[in-house]
Formats: sequence, C-alpha cells, structure tokens
Amino acid sequence: MAVCAPARRGYVAAFRIRMPAPLGSYESSAADAVGEVMAAWGFKRNHGRIWAVLYLRDVALSASDIRALLGLSKGAASMLLTDLQTWKVVVPGSRGPAGEGCWAAETDFLGMIERVLAAREADTVRRARVALEAAMAQTPEDADPAVQLRLTMMLALATLTEETLGTLLRERRVDLNPVVELLRLGR
Repeated sequence: MAVCAPARRGYVAAFRIRMPAPLGSYESSAADAVGEVMAAWGFKRNHGRIWAVLYLRDVALSASDIRALLGLSKGAASMLLTDLQTWKVVVPGSRGPAGEGCWAAETDFLGMIERVLAAREADTVRRARVALEAAMAQTPEDADPAVQLRLTMMLALATLTEETLGTLLRERRVDLNPVVELLRLGR
C-alpha cells in the first residue's frame, strides 16, 4: 500500500511504500462527526468519513489505504469514491506504485456546498413549487378560503425559497428578510 502524492499544483509526485499511520482517536472522532452531518444531508455516512480523512491527512491516499483506515470493503470503497468523485468532493491523484488510483480531498468548501445545493436542494425546492402550483390550479373555487390562503402561503414560501437559493448560488450572499416576513404573516 502506498501514500500517494496530492493532486494539487506545486506538489511533486512522491510515494512512501508503507501503510499510513492508523487514525488517531481525534481523527476518527472528526471523521465520524463529518459522516453524521453527511448522513443528515442524505448522503452515506462513509462519504463524509472518507472526505474527512483525506482532508485531515492532506495527502492523496490509495483506495486500499482508505479501506484499511476506515474498515471498508473493496466494493464499498470503490462505490463511495466514485460517488465522491461525481460530486467533485474528492479529486483523483497520481497513481500509486501498483497502479492503483489515489484520491485527495477537495478543499473548496463553498464550491462543494454550491454543487450539492444546486444539484439536490434546488431541484427539490423547484419540484415542490411546481407541485404546489399544480395544487393551486386544482383547487376548486368554493374551497375553504383558509385552506386557499394557506396553500397560497405555502406556494409563496416555496417560490421565495427557490429564488433565495438561486441568489445564494449565483452571488454567494442572500437577504433572508423576505422569507422572515412571509413566515411572520403565516402565524
């Protein structure tokens, strides 16, 4: 097993033909904490654990090393690394001495969060807005006015959320006052 050179500019490809040091308890705790956050966001716990170990170690590691450090099966590690690469949360590094691919952590936090928000949350909010628009269109004219008002408020919140998320993704800043005002009206 080999520790691989990071896949970042300015680094020279170098290999140490040895197993990386086992995770310290603090590294395990940090990796588990990141894993829990990732699981709460709908990812797999081990997605977060892999990224955290790569980030903390600040060196590209082979899939074999990642498996050994985190106690993962070969299939699980392969699937998780493929997912993480798709989300651009890990970047491929140089190849190890045995030709095995190596991985480094992406360190652009805002970029990672933006990609996830754009791909997952923005689409979820858009689908909710479209469904609420359809519900509004299906609402009979003689429906309870209180229900109509609440449906209108739900649609307005979904629309504001979609717009706010779009602004956040475009400009990396957001004014939440319109959302706060809308929520006050709904009380």
